[in-house]
Amino acid sequence: MKALLFLCLLISSAVFAYAEYDTTAPENSPPVSQNSAAIPLDPNTMIKVVIEGVVLCQDCGTARGTWSLLNSKPIKGAKVSVTCRDSKNRPAGFYAAETDDNGYFYCPFDVARFNNYFGGDPTKACFIRLLSSPDQGCNALTNINWGIVGAPASFAGKLFTGPDYTTVVLEAGALAFRPGWCPISG
Repeated sequence: MKALLFLCLLISSAVFAYAEYDTTAPENSPPVSQNSAAIPLDPNTMIKVVIEGVVLCQDCGTARGTWSLLNSKPIKGAKVSVTCRDSKNRPAGFYAAETDDNGYFYCPFDVARFNNYFGGDPTKACFIRLLSSPDQGCNALTNINWGIVGAPASFAGKLFTGPDYTTVVLEAGALAFRPGWCPISG
């Protein structure tokens, strides 16, 4: 009888522990930028969104296991995906961008109405993910600045007004790959 009582207690504990554990899958949406300034435009303004950023190689000696980019180096030819969602939360644009000699990428989108972006704001609708690194010594993905799940784009005040549309430049935080193997320093 004691064994049966013990078994019932064990099972009920497991059920309660399981019930407290959230088994729902996380949303597919990446985090939204919280540090972004508001874009000072009318919702009906025609805009061209441009997203820029850098991709780096994280240093083994100073940053292993952290989000530090101290002593990191740019990666030429790294690829990122840039996605923006429309007002109904559907992918409205997807581009693969490649970095230059300085690890910099620049990705322009088509002209659209400001409020055609998800949440009526491109900073809520656009995100960037790491794809690949051509550097065989530095091609392991990191989630620094959300490079795996989707780095949010933020507005840092760059607006350029033209005759037909306004260009809004959004920035991704620095994204990084890391070496697949780092020696243990002693």
